[in-house]
Amino acid sequence: MSKARRAAATALSLGFLLGGCRSYDPSVFDQRLRSATFETYHEALTACAPDLEVVGLSGDALREQWEAKVVEAGTVTEFYHALMGMVTSVRDPHVSFSPNYELWEAEDGPLGATDLSLMIVDGEVVLECMVDAHAVLGVLESDAVTKTVGWPVERFNGVELNDWTTVRNPLNIGPEKSVLAVDLQDPDARDTVTLWRRRGMSVTVKGPNEIAVSGEGGRLLPSARSATTKALSARMEQCEAPKAFEGKSVAAWNLDGVGVLVWRAGRSLPGKHDAVLTLERELDAAADVLQGATSTLVDLRFAPGGSGPGFQVVMERLLSCGALLETPPQPELFGLIEVTGVFRINASPSIISDPIVVLVNEYTASYSEWTSAMLRALRGATIVGAPTAGCEYCVSRVAGPDGSMLTFGASPFVPPDGVVPFQRIGVQPDVRVVGDTGPMRGGSVCEALLEAHDRQLETAFGVLERRAAGEAGPG
Repeated sequence: MSKARRAAATALSLGFLLGGCRSYDPSVFDQRLRSATFETYHEALTACAPDLEVVGLSGDALREQWEAKVVEAGTVTEFYHALMGMVTSVRDPHVSFSPNYELWEAEDGPLGATDLSLMIVDGEVVLECMVDAHAVLGVLESDAVTKTVGWPVERFNGVELNDWTTVRNPLNIGPEKSVLAVDLQDPDARDTVTLWRRRGMSVTVKGPNEIAVSGEGGRLLPSARSATTKALSARMEQCEAPKAFEGKSVAAWNLDGVGVLVWRAGRSLPGKHDAVLTLERELDAAADVLQGATSTLVDLRFAPGGSGPGFQVVMERLLSCGALLETPPQPELFGLIEVTGVFRINASPSIISDPIVVLVNEYTASYSEWTSAMLRALRGATIVGAPTAGCEYCVSRVAGPDGSMLTFGASPFVPPDGVVPFQRIGVQPDVRVVGDTGPMRGGSVCEALLEAHDRQLETAFGVLERRAAGEAGPG
């Protein structure tokens, strides 16, 4: 996203203030502050969200459904849950809402969190795990708790989760000893049941938009990194002259002419100068390893996207041609100016060799989705794995008068020829390999994803071998 677009989007909150609503104190949680915050975010979504009508919304519909709930909220908890509901209803996979945690704690008391964790499997939000079964209240008995692991999540504290959204963590926060309601769908009976959880885990407020929650799980990403390294190391043992490089963001293997380029799970594309230079050095090291390869597997699973400068560096190393990504002219700052964002990828020698197979999964997002889509369109790559997150649009950030922050997809790029739009639906693989939802119901969502992780890698190698042999078809 260009600096001009970011500045214009951030200025939306200032635009509202300049419009005449200045009579509030941002440190006082009163109706004027709630109204100013609603108007800021309503104006931002109405002016900049490019396709509200796709999800059956309009500016008037957002106001009718959410204004009273936000402005008349009796507590900060009600206020933020209403705002989260409003931004989630837009169903933008890029949406992220960060409350002002300092205000929340000051008004409603010490914050707590439940031990709930959600995951996404094949485009569906499911319950991953619960740490303490004894914290269960209400409808579900304690001996039934483990059976709900892997069940689809319909609503989280009254907010519908129709597709992937990053507001799931704030929804898990609230005053200590308050209760969270999670509506789950029984995959067999198709009935909806409600799981009640107390908030009691420790939350450390680090700043207005930053918290640390104790007890959050983190097994999936390191396990995925380990599984990839283990599988490729086993293949190395069968090669005559293998080569390998492992950096912080990029890893590469040359398995007797079969190149493998892996983006390390969970690492974001960098935006700061020093980090971009480090990425360039790692890509140089990867290029040395990949030299001489006659086919390439590019692994973008668990690649969350990140910043534009890192994306540009990666694409200039992977594409063998130039490309232009630009956003259509859009009115910003209440129509006072028009901004067009332009992203030029220069033509340069590629470090990867055709034929190419790209691995993706549910956690491949944003610029990583663009990477996979452009490699398919411009280099004829075959995509293997699960449909991606669907975060197509450029990101805008808007600061609320209350100290909160909203991030959402505000404008699409005009896609190069051959790139199919993927907002909300994700980049669809040519060869679909997804997690088996059967064993994960009542079992382990993480294990189901890791089992799919292994199958995806083996399938991708099979596709690459057939393509290298000149066989027709994607798989």
